[in-house]
Amino acid sequence: NPQNFLKTIHVAGSNGKGSTSSFIASILQESGYKVGLYTSPHFVKFNERIVINGEQIDDEYIAGFVEEHEQYIDEHQLTFFEVTTAIAFKNFREMKTDYCVIETGLGGRLDATNVLNPLAVVITTISLEHTNVLGNTIAQIASEKAAIIKDGVNVFTGILEKEAEGIIKQKSKEMNSQLFPLKDFISNSENNFKVLINDNIQAEINPPLKGNYQKINAALAALTVSKTFPVVDKEKYLSGISYVVRNTGLQGRYEYYHRKPTIIFDSAHNIEGVNGFLTE
Repeated sequence: NPQNFLKTIHVAGSNGKGSTSSFIASILQESGYKVGLYTSPHFVKFNERIVINGEQIDDEYIAGFVEEHEQYIDEHQLTFFEVTTAIAFKNFREMKTDYCVIETGLGGRLDATNVLNPLAVVITTISLEHTNVLGNTIAQIASEKAAIIKDGVNVFTGILEKEAEGIIKQKSKEMNSQLFPLKDFISNSENNFKVLINDNIQAEINPPLKGNYQKINAALAALTVSKTFPVVDKEKYLSGISYVVRNTGLQGRYEYYHRKPTIIFDSAHNIEGVNGFLTE
């Protein structure tokens, strides 16, 4: 149970959880911490899923883990994601990370990552996705994702539909968890987008990733860090957001691969994600 020795932030959501997780990890890294980042899926190489301060897990560690535990994996018919999660947790513990940002794979309630007792829970967005597993309605999907909320752990939410917001609010109440909806902490005008990171300091959010939704993701990350790690300096928020790609290896988010002709890489797995990209 290596996860019992990790200090984690647990991130779920339909869209934006990879970017939000990366922003959180980058802010903490800029603050001088050794930060593990677990995301999925990978684009090119499996190692992208398990990163510490921008460095991907090495091939030898992965091969050694699978070789050592191959018989157990086969006997218990573990899934690809269960094995991957175990590799990440074991690696993060052995590498003595200060904090880890852990993204759920699918849903939350039955997700392999839902063995954590995190410092904070983040739910980015909720929309229709994986309906064959999570349910056919926003309410059902919200309930699945809300199941990562643990007793007394602060909950941070992005911009949610009213129905999903109500379910997260009710679950937070049941678990004696304080809820921090992002909408209560942001101000948005034509020229700037700001988030309140403590009682009297606002940070202007201007991420290097294109799209208004990335401003929301970055603001949600900043809010989460501000309430979970109140000693973090304002400048670390700004540098963490600015250097997110360098610090975490984040890719495939409105990424310009070529300018003439224009070739842009982006990733989405549901209608909301595709629409977010196309409307920018």
